[in-house]
Amino acid sequence: MAGCHFKAENTKGSKLDAGPFVAEYFNFSYPFDPLTVRSVGTYTVLLHLTRTLVVLNKHVNYEGDLAESWSISPNKKRYSFIIKKGLKFSNGEEITSKDFACTIKRQKKYNKATHFDFEKIELVSHSEGKLYINLKEPMPNFIHQLIHPEFGVLHNSDCSQEFKKTSFEISSGPYLLKNGEKNKVELLKNPHYERNYGPKRLVIKGVNYAGEKDPPIPDFLVATDQTDFKKLQKLKDQGKVNFYQPHYGFTYWLSINEFNLDLKSENARIGLQSLLRKGYKFPADKERSHTWKPSQQLYLPDGGGRLKSEEVKRIWKRVENKSSYFQPRKIFLLIRENLFLEEAVRKAIELANKEAVIETYKNLKEYDYLTKKNRTKYHLIQINNDFSSADLYENIQVSINPKRPLLFLDQSHSKFEELLRKLGASEDRDKRYKYTHQIEEDLLKGGFLFPLAFYQAIFVHKSDYSLENWSKYYPEVSFWKIK
Repeated sequence: MAGCHFKAENTKGSKLDAGPFVAEYFNFSYPFDPLTVRSVGTYTVLLHLTRTLVVLNKHVNYEGDLAESWSISPNKKRYSFIIKKGLKFSNGEEITSKDFACTIKRQKKYNKATHFDFEKIELVSHSEGKLYINLKEPMPNFIHQLIHPEFGVLHNSDCSQEFKKTSFEISSGPYLLKNGEKNKVELLKNPHYERNYGPKRLVIKGVNYAGEKDPPIPDFLVATDQTDFKKLQKLKDQGKVNFYQPHYGFTYWLSINEFNLDLKSENARIGLQSLLRKGYKFPADKERSHTWKPSQQLYLPDGGGRLKSEEVKRIWKRVENKSSYFQPRKIFLLIRENLFLEEAVRKAIELANKEAVIETYKNLKEYDYLTKKNRTKYHLIQINNDFSSADLYENIQVSINPKRPLLFLDQSHSKFEELLRKLGASEDRDKRYKYTHQIEEDLLKGGFLFPLAFYQAIFVHKSDYSLENWSKYYPEVSFWKIK
């Protein structure tokens, strides 16, 4: 919570069926539309408003949500689903295969999605109780794509709407939208959702929501830079709150922009890496942070398919004393406004006797505008993404998506697109790990990024409530499962 002001008289917490359950979470945009899901806050809210064919259970196994069962053709291009009977929208109407077909056709029409390229779907059709999706190319991991909110089924009243006109007054998910504004929404429990343990009323606020002064402790919060851990620890010692460490984190890095004419060669990019490596120091005031750590690589290091620490050390040893490969006097940097890492990056540039020309962006909408307008201008572009997942396919896919890139690959894009294609086509876990490992290694060795920091989330919730139904193996946030 921004400022993290707590009122002791409010630490007991409300019950799930009484007043609203208040969750302070990552920022999100409003209004919502599954056509564009560009932040983790928006992603999570939409998962509360929609249901998908398939979900991950707490043990990271696929199970049908709206799908009773499914079958896959031998060529991995046709997926057939039998839809469960009796499942309903919040207004009592039954969810049908026709609703799914409408939802996917809407995505294909606009094709703005972040987590999946709907152009890869050749045809979607339906018959009574059945849905058929034909892909243009084989995709063995397509079932995994279906867990994302872009595949969340919409009621016809929303499916027929233009971009950003969806209201979610009628929803398929565990909640429907009562009202909303930027960084604050109020959701009501869907009376026809059969597995909803959670609160009847749910208020989700982004950490930057500025509508209240001196707010009470929420029922749930994500710890941030401004969180007062001393006060939280005192409340924990009193038995009023619990800490929960999910498998959830983000990498912050500088993309080294291959579109810039100064950075077309690998040597020039490695020279810029070397310059930054020599001068960049993780901010001293964050060294004892509960949530921030210095990073040396792109992926959060725990898990399969990641570079090991010795491999990372060898890569950075390789770039030592090569800063002379980067010749320009001025370095143009785009970085998020008020990010605490900005000064450390500036100092690293100035220590190399270079001039840092810095521009900032306030949000992802502004990031999109500036990176499209000035694609060749910036040498360095600061951004972040979640690289904590057990399977990194979607994280990589989002990062190299040319429609809204987080890694700025020009002539090298086809190389990484091919590695991603091989990753997506492989059903063998060890082979998938091999490809994710190779992608991370080639991105670092090719001089396409400079890692800055890891953010690892800590959830805090009132001790009245239990998160036992949430998975500890992937970053799950499902308020309808709270007990």
